[in-house]
Amino acid sequence: MELKDLLKIMIDKEGSDLFLNTGAPPSMKAHGKFTPMTDKVLPEGFTRKIANQIMT
Repeated sequence: MELKDLLKIMIDKEGSDLFLNTGAPPSMKAHGKFTPMTDKVLPEGFTRKIANQIMT
């Protein structure tokens, strides 16, 4: 799963905040509730990879 996939899910479900943490599934805040976006946990290095993609 890539950042663009997570953002698409957020748009589709009217999410407002994205939470990425190694060892936990990607989650979002939607309609005031904290909601996991998938049942798969993020592998080690995924959060760093995403951070490096969006920072210069």
